[in-house]
Amino acid sequence: MPLAPAGVNSIVQCEMHGIVAAGDIRALKSVSVYNFRRTATVLPFNRTSVEAAFQTAICIPVTNCLNNRYTQSFNLVRAINDAQMQNLQVSRAVTGAVAGDAMASTCNVYINFKTGVRAQGLKGSKHLFPMSESQSTAANGDIWNAGALVTFGLLVTAILAGFTDADGNVWVPTVVGRKASQLKKNPTVVSYNDIASGQINKRIAKMNHRYLASEY
Repeated sequence: MPLAPAGVNSIVQCEMHGIVAAGDIRALKSVSVYNFRRTATVLPFNRTSVEAAFQTAICIPVTNCLNNRYTQSFNLVRAINDAQMQNLQVSRAVTGAVAGDAMASTCNVYINFKTGVRAQGLKGSKHLFPMSESQSTAANGDIWNAGALVTFGLLVTAILAGFTDADGNVWVPTVVGRKASQLKKNPTVVSYNDIASGQINKRIAKMNHRYLASEY
């Protein structure tokens, strides 16, 4: 597992925050976290440039997959090489692009990301929601339809491609090995491996922790 050089802002954590409007009872928060590695560190590092590029390259393809119950609220960006760096917060207001009836909040699309190394902590995944009834093969179906898989595939392609910010920095997706890293104090130790591939689970996935508490 490579180690990021200490004292160099080479790996960023980008968080996409949003709100899913109440399906019946209450609204839910949605947080999706991504890590990217800077391929060269000779150019200036600017969190504002990174956030703007992340919004265009990653967040828009994400919202293209989601039901319009979802509204993005803000992004957070920081370099995890510096334990004392504060998050840059930028407000956003992009709604999900898919209209129509939404699935239950427990339903999501699951994307598995793999690195070139087979080891614990060196693979990643994304669970995205809310999804739409129109994205399944039939009403209350269990499989994503062809149109949905095309949209999800565009998202996977966008994540694998990474992005280039306005300062010319090229950022590629990476998985940070949290157990092998030390991110709480400087100097940090960041263990990472770049993402090599992504796979979409054609089955509609479930997230048990999103089941609502009993209501009487």
